[in-house]
Amino acid sequence: MPSLIGTNVTTNYLKMPAQHTYGVGEIYSNFGTRQLRLLRVTAVTGATGSTTAVDFSANYTASASKFALAVRALQTGAEIYQIWVPGTSGFLVAVSEDTLNDSDTSGNTAGGPVSTATYGDLEAAITAAVATGTGAATVITALTVDSTGIALGAVA
Repeated sequence: MPSLIGTNVTTNYLKMPAQHTYGVGEIYSNFGTRQLRLLRVTAVTGATGSTTAVDFSANYTASASKFALAVRALQTGAEIYQIWVPGTSGFLVAVSEDTLNDSDTSGNTAGGPVSTATYGDLEAAITAAVATGTGAATVITALTVDSTGIALGAVA
């Protein structure tokens, strides 16, 4: 059959609409596969007022490293597809959009699209695994991409 590209018959054929599978918003990651969400995980440890960043890169291949502990904690609420090599202050991870526990610690209601998601339950699990002290905390931030490049934070 001859190609119809460029004819009136195929006006919508090559359009690039976002895949709104599962109602997660303007994401172009569902090409016959699961939709993925990119997250950045950072943590601090220590007393309130004098916290230091958790170094996820220190001996990160060891089974009891902070990185390994954080990944196992993350797996309690996220189906992980890829994790990048950790840096001194955090690491990036790609997780399945539709099985991600993006609820906060006060309830088990899903946060929904990237624009409204919170990660309280996952943050609490990672903090318990890798950090100690009154100021210990973990922050999970969604990564988004706009015309200027990669940005941290929610989609508008």
